[in-house]
Amino acid sequence: MIDCCNTKAQVISLRSLSIDYRLGLPPRWQDATGDVKCAVGWVQENADRYGVDPDRLALMGRSAGGHFALLAAYTTGDPQLPPSCDVPDTGVEAVAAFYPPTDFTRLNETPAPWWRPSLGSSVEDSTGSDVDYVAEDDRRLASPTSHVEPGDPPTFLAHGGRDQFAPPEQSVLLAGRLAEAGVPRRLVELPGARHAFDAAWGSWGSQIVRHELAEFLEHRLTDHDN
Repeated sequence: MIDCCNTKAQVISLRSLSIDYRLGLPPRWQDATGDVKCAVGWVQENADRYGVDPDRLALMGRSAGGHFALLAAYTTGDPQLPPSCDVPDTGVEAVAAFYPPTDFTRLNETPAPWWRPSLGSSVEDSTGSDVDYVAEDDRRLASPTSHVEPGDPPTFLAHGGRDQFAPPEQSVLLAGRLAEAGVPRRLVELPGARHAFDAAWGSWGSQIVRHELAEFLEHRLTDHDN
């Protein structure tokens, strides 16, 4: 599994490996997704060395990392979002994202409650620039929702109902697109939970998500037919 946490990512398949990825202003925001794909390919090529099953890799990310994990998982082989190194395969068996932005074309459609700051900060963390200054085509390319197709990896989503940065509607929107495409998915909604709720690993939200994620991965990584 690759856990893309803000500025870091992690690969877990019986073992864990951590990576860094780049964040850059347009036109280089694609570098982060390319780095995640490069990491997946590297793990596959070095699977024997680290005792990893290359057929049981999953990506996981939080916040901006969740965005890049989803984007990398859904765009295998897409020439617009290539890996940043020479690797033959970047496919994964599953992907998980906690409180990710998923559609940069629709962030401002969500009415912001009084306790949520401007959405610009969350977009800036993910793409390197405020959404108002990113071309429409780039917003679409950067949106995991734009790349959903039948056959995409099974997807786990977790989002707090009082997330102060990434609107929970973003995960609901992606879950709906996945359902339309027939992609296996699980969405865990946590009323009252905020952004980075899992930072307190013993909190009720973390305990719920940890259990649900473990079941999801156990099923999806042992059933290659999905």
